[in-house]
This record gives sequence, C-alpha cells and structure tokens, in this order.
Amino acid sequence: MGALAVRDLSVCYDAVPAVSGADLDLEAGRVLAVLGPSGCGKSTLLRAVAGLEPAQGRVTWEGADVSSMPAHRRGFALMFQDGQLFPQLSVARNVGYPLRIRRTPRVEVAGRVAGLLDLVGLAGFGERLPSTLSGGERQRVALARALAASPRLLLLDEPLSALDAGLRQRLAEDLRRILVEAGTTAVMVTHDHEEAFAVADDLAVMRAGRIVQAGPIADVWRRPADPETALFLGYARVLEGPAAAELLAAAGLPAAPALAVRRSALTVADDGPLHGEVTDVRTTPGQLRLVVRTGAGELDAVAALDRRAAPGDVVRLRVDLTRTAVLPSPHRS
Repeated sequence: MGALAVRDLSVCYDAVPAVSGADLDLEAGRVLAVLGPSGCGKSTLLRAVAGLEPAQGRVTWEGADVSSMPAHRRGFALMFQDGQLFPQLSVARNVGYPLRIRRTPRVEVAGRVAGLLDLVGLAGFGERLPSTLSGGERQRVALARALAASPRLLLLDEPLSALDAGLRQRLAEDLRRILVEAGTTAVMVTHDHEEAFAVADDLAVMRAGRIVQAGPIADVWRRPADPETALFLGYARVLEGPAAAELLAAAGLPAAPALAVRRSALTVADDGPLHGEVTDVRTTPGQLRLVVRTGAGELDAVAALDRRAAPGDVVRLRVDLTRTAVLPSPHRS
C-alpha cells in the first residue's frame, strides 16, 4: 500500500454510477495520471479523493482513513483546469493566499512566494495581475498557489487542457520538472496520453467509470490490458488470429491471439522478412507513411525519406517489436 490508497471507491448520481469500484495506489513522491476519454468519470474520481463528492469506499493516506474527513482537513490541494485565480489580486497575493488564510507570518509568506515563483519560472512576476498574463503563465501561477501550503497530495484536474497544443506540450514538460523538484505526490487526470506520458510515473486507464488497468507507465504502455485500452493508448490497429501470427512469425516469436501495432511498427528495410505491396504513400517532414497489403491485410508502415515507394511497389518490411504489444485476448466489437 502506498502513501495514497483508494479502495472500492464508487460515486453515483441519481442511482447512475459515475465511478464504480475504483482501486488506486500511489507511492510518496510519484505522479499518477488517470487517463480516459471525456465522460469516463476521471474528474469525478479526483473530486471524490479530494473529498468534494460523496462516495462509497475508502481513501487512506499513509494508512490513515480520511474518507469521512471534510476536504479542508485532508491536507490535499486541488488545481482546476482554468486555474481559478483571483483577478483582483496580484500574482504574489494569489500564490500566497493559502498561507495568509493560515495566518502564516508575512516574512515567511514572502519568502515562500518568491521561491515558488522562481520554481515555476515566474520570478519577477509578483506584482502583475492575472489579466496581464498568458494562459500558460496563469496556469503556472495556479500551480504555485496549489503548492504554497505544501499539500500532502496535489490533485490536478486537466491542468493543461485549455491551452493550445504547442504550449500544452511545453508546459507538460515544465510541470513534470516542477513536481519532481518540489518532491510532490500528485494525481493528474487527463484525456491526452502524450500529456500523461510526459508528466507521470504511473498510469491508470479509466473507461466507463471503471479503472481497467493501472501500473508503472512503461508497463501499461508495453502490456495493455485489452484491445480497447491499446487503441486508446495510441496503437493504430489490433490484429487477430492469422494476421497477428504472421507479424509475430516475421519477428521470430510464437503466435498470440492478438497483437496491437503502432503506425510505425513496420519499417521498410532491405533485409525485412515480410513482403508487402504498397497501396498508398504520404510524405511527412520526417518519414514516408505507407499503407501496405500483406497476408495479414492492409497495415501501416514507415520508410526513410530517401526511399522510393509508390503504389504497386513490393517492399520488404521489418517488425519493430518495441512498437507492438501482445494482447491477452482478441478484439471483440
């Protein structure tokens, strides 16, 4: 059992389950991403852990049951996707707000605020108002405020979803650095698997109110629990039966019921053991993306930009096992 343990947590609205029997464990100092599509119940789960939703089941912190405690006594901090800054307060006063309501001495507040603004890359921004900041800067202020009172657990509700794609990617990397440097134990919910991979140590995949798989992020990535999870994590296709067996045989491995493959699992190579006919070619800045027809059917493949490939060409293909995952059961629609 880790610092945070969630057992059989369930939330219902008008007898309709939003979260069903959720179990989670998180070690101190690690970051867990709860990943799932919109409407799967992940934000409801986060709010239940925070104590903001009535729930059945148990939430414990370092072995102590906090399930019956009100939110303000759990020692957890919740950061929302829109930051919810006080527009009339300066950046410094926003960050220092949790400390002031605890009647922390003014000198300590000033020192803590300065340190946090430096941590989030906003040193010198203390006197500015939120309205003068960019979206990414406002989220950094919200993060600094959430960290101000040194919460036992930081809960992040889609913290980057309101930002554009390029800024979201950069801020995800910064968020990871900030959490690691602060030594913060955190749970983040997101629908973006790239964001989850950039920030988290551990991953819990949620679907239709249930956690379908949880564990270290590399383990979940390499061994998805089922075809639906594999596809959600970004695998392009799930092959079954003879199609899966053909690719595994080309890689020198025994047959399996199902195989998830990334778009780049097949690479054009002169020594490739598999043959395929090119049916489509698209040029991207980094590589050629092909669709090839093999005995397994139509599959995705990639080739270097200096390769010549056109529809109708027969190419040799090599299987990159790091871009595949053997699944325990075949796909069922």
